[in-house]
Amino acid sequence: VQPNTSPTTTITNTTTTVTSNVVSATNPLESTVMVVLPDCGYMGSGTIISKLGFILTNEHVISDDGTFCNDYIVILTSESGEKDPVPEYIAEIVEQSVALDIAILEIIGTYDGSPLPKVFKNMCVGDSDLVSQGDNLLIWGYPDVRWVNFDTPGRIDVSQGFVSGFDAETGLSEKAWISLSSTISSGNSGGGAYNELGKLVGVPTAVFQGNLSSRGLLRPMNLVLDYFDSFYFESCK
Repeated sequence: VQPNTSPTTTITNTTTTVTSNVVSATNPLESTVMVVLPDCGYMGSGTIISKLGFILTNEHVISDDGTFCNDYIVILTSESGEKDPVPEYIAEIVEQSVALDIAILEIIGTYDGSPLPKVFKNMCVGDSDLVSQGDNLLIWGYPDVRWVNFDTPGRIDVSQGFVSGFDAETGLSEKAWISLSSTISSGNSGGGAYNELGKLVGVPTAVFQGNLSSRGLLRPMNLVLDYFDSFYFESCK
């Protein structure tokens, strides 16, 4: 995972209502993906958030290092936690915000050239304003950052932490971060945080401290929806 170096992209706010008549996936295993930039040599996690194939991740996961290495993005999926993820899709960047450290990708093709599925298994978005101190959240992602090639990418993982508090960020919100009791591995950046109902309520984001450890911080989904068109997301029923 690379540090934030991309130029800021302005995102137009919208008042579109999030609606969906499609049943979303109930198992994050089906929608949590590994986002790999082979030409950059780094990776992170992501979540499929729409049946149309949009993926939510951190901006720093797909940031450009000045060599346009993020023109080629491969999406890996897992059949189970007992097997290595395999390259399945090709994606491109649709929207990004350096301020939020959030990006949206779109699946545009398959890795092997086969036809794309008509719909994708996605996770639905819950109301992060309902998250309270003491709540237990599940974190899905790919924490083992040992990207060398597609033969040794690291397996999907789920961990748990309770909400210890909320952090403000100047210019964004008084509730710009959900703070967890546990740290977040850099590979989990861009993955998903789920409440007890299995609703996506936050994006795990590795924010490094001076000792290079990462605080357990989540970007609340309601804040993400304030900055990105809700066309990309599907709400929980």
